[in-house]
Amino acid sequence: MMTTKQEKNVYQWAAIFSISMFLATGWKYLNLKETYQQAEKAKVHYCKEYHKLKCETEYNDTIISELTEENQLFSSMFAAIEGEKGGSEILKKLWDEQR
Repeated sequence: MMTTKQEKNVYQWAAIFSISMFLATGWKYLNLKETYQQAEKAKVHYCKEYHKLKCETEYNDTIISELTEENQLFSSMFAAIEGEKGGSEILKKLWDEQR
């Protein structure tokens, strides 16, 4: 059977162990909370970057479409000019002057 002094030691060690576990759990919680907050900030940053890049891509797609339409228009015009009498020579002359 334990003596009163031994019982006090057991209770003291149990109390120290309980407090230590409580502090360790609290410390772990604070680290998880900080990590979570950092992840949330990073997520917000990446969402803003994604939106910015998406807008830039949509703008670039619009420009590409417009340039494609212009290219088709000029190709048709050049084909019509080339089909006219002396048109081929005029286009060749202009081409040579630009190069």
